[in-house]
Amino acid sequence: MKKLILMMLTLSMLSACLPEPETTSTENDSSSSTDGNTTVSGNTGNGGTGNGSDGGDDGGDDGGDGGTTGTGGGFPVHNFNIFLAGGQDWYPQNNTAPLADTFINLQEAAIAFQTDGLLKVRLKVKPQVIPPVNQTYCYGRTTGSGLVPYYQKLKFDMALRDVICPGGGTSCSPSQYILSNTRYRRKLGVGPVSVGSFSEIIDVGSYANQNVIATTIEITNVRSDQYCASNPGSFCPAERMVRTKDCFNMELEVQTSYTQSF
Repeated sequence: MKKLILMMLTLSMLSACLPEPETTSTENDSSSSTDGNTTVSGNTGNGGTGNGSDGGDDGGDDGGDGGTTGTGGGFPVHNFNIFLAGGQDWYPQNNTAPLADTFINLQEAAIAFQTDGLLKVRLKVKPQVIPPVNQTYCYGRTTGSGLVPYYQKLKFDMALRDVICPGGGTSCSPSQYILSNTRYRRKLGVGPVSVGSFSEIIDVGSYANQNVIATTIEITNVRSDQYCASNPGSFCPAERMVRTKDCFNMELEVQTSYTQSF
């Protein structure tokens, strides 16, 4: 893992030695399918577009946390590369399958999403990468030719999930961390977000459960405008699932109480 994560792990271990004030658990495990109360702010992207002609350049990132320079004090904003085939979901997991380095493991998520209350995320859509024929190339892809034209925008759903100890509470070894099966504060239809642009900033800090190791996110149902992007100037919503033979690419940024601001 990158030096930044190791530094934060060291600090978190030191802070664990200090006495903690008593807190009251206010767990919110609602599974409602809409989220009208989640605070968001406007699209901060640059409105750019891409045609995917950069080949494998964007798909080769290692999925780790290189850090993104933000504003103010604190660690750099965490950033993670999401490079998956259509139909695949992104969430922290201890997966050692080929090409699974697009995921972060639960120990890394526990550090990157650790916060004293502030938790904001946003995603940047990167140009589509066309995989070579007969190569898996991105995680979960079924081999075959990619679809042309390239997507110009993506849309997706998001939910919160908690990193927890098997028996509840927060007293267990990092090797014992598991991801809760409960998904809550669902936000449907984030986007559409154009290639080169960021999604809105999604503020979920006040909705995260208490008395858990950390609250992280899950990205599901990634859709694109690929099926009708060949008709310039026509109405083309991003409403169809990315094909299992195609790859999609996004960058996740995470702001916490310990990082700089977006």
